[in-house]
Amino acid sequence: MATESMPGLPAPDGSPSLEIVREDGGQPTTVFAHSAGGSIAETTAIGKHVAGRRIHFHFPGYGTSPRPRRPLNLDQLARCLHHMLTAHAATQAVSISLGTSALLRLLARHPHALRRAVLVLPFTLDQLAPRLIREHYDACLAAGRAGDAGGMLELLRTSTPDSLHHSPALARHARSLTEQRIPDLLSNVSGFVPVPDSTALARITAKSLIITHRDDPFHSVQVAESLAAAIPGARLHTVGARGALSTHRTEIAELTGDFLNRPG
Repeated sequence: MATESMPGLPAPDGSPSLEIVREDGGQPTTVFAHSAGGSIAETTAIGKHVAGRRIHFHFPGYGTSPRPRRPLNLDQLARCLHHMLTAHAATQAVSISLGTSALLRLLARHPHALRRAVLVLPFTLDQLAPRLIREHYDACLAAGRAGDAGGMLELLRTSTPDSLHHSPALARHARSLTEQRIPDLLSNVSGFVPVPDSTALARITAKSLIITHRDDPFHSVQVAESLAAAIPGARLHTVGARGALSTHRTEIAELTGDFLNRPG
């Protein structure tokens, strides 16, 4: 495994590089895009069964990637992801939550960009999230911006099984996100609408797998079903109750590897 910075990447603040971890393994090349509360560690766990070369990167403000001057927006995220795909001649992508919003924005504009795609935990599609969901999300972020790790903990708990709500690891993760000022980056996220019209996704030629879980207001099954219906030939897989990135992580890693490693 080699860690590198990529020169020339158009980060939102004009900075020259984003943090990259490259796992070499021949062809094909797959790029991984992490979630709002995630990192390269999250995507390496999901991608461990994917054959070929794997490219993991941190969005601006995460890890050692340069911090943008303003909160992240979807066009910036989609540009970062598109540059990763083209710079590494990638034909496959795996995205999670925030990364999925960025990938959908990209694919709506470049529908032939990929051969295969795995989209995990879509947040929204062509409409705003329901008002109460947006208000809850924004309230948690506001607490995090004020330095209250409890706000980020509440946000993480929404997508985590009840059995893990009081785990020390989840509390540490919430504190880490707060200390890294991640909430400052995410103030636009509740208003994200990846595509203005879902019919644009009918032009996507990538073989696509959508993965979601149940009982998560931030990542509803209904949004995943709408996405699967919008992309021609897309498959939808719903794991158990919320916990796609914790209790169901092994299953999702296996699903991802099986789907991307198929010939054709």
